[in-house]
Amino acid sequence: METTVTRNAALKPAALLLAVLMLAGAGCQKNKTKAEKEDVHDPTIRLLSARLAAATDHGARIEVLVELENPNRVALPLIESQYTLTVGGSPSLHGEDCPNRTLPAGGKQIVMIPVAVPAAVAAGAAYSVEGSVSYEPPGEMRRLFTESKIPLPSVGFSGSGNLQ
Repeated sequence: METTVTRNAALKPAALLLAVLMLAGAGCQKNKTKAEKEDVHDPTIRLLSARLAAATDHGARIEVLVELENPNRVALPLIESQYTLTVGGSPSLHGEDCPNRTLPAGGKQIVMIPVAVPAAVAAGAAYSVEGSVSYEPPGEMRRLFTESKIPLPSVGFSGSGNLQ
């Protein structure tokens, strides 16, 4: 006896499989966090000041203060700060620091970047500084950056003035 399969009968399992996959995908979409569904915008950053915190005949500690503001509805962990500082006629100093803090959702935070200067420095000395603070985006974006070995996003700052 010969059996024949009609075209509609052959399509039914494929249509059923497609419907199941679409429902599974819709279920996964609902499980995404609010942050993953929204666009994440860079925080803003501005240089507030640089002040001489301590000084000896052999060196000084300068604290660079920057203010970050997070426009997002999700907190952003601050991962690393990098800077280049020039004080007076001294050579430029390059360095990095780990802020070890999280910028709250919709909030502001002042971050102090400590800089050790291997020379005598006086209050009132002219300085110029530029740098950046990198942050960790939420959820899937972070995973994609890590897997693709793409550097974390960062925001930059620069300015000059006299040490307080």
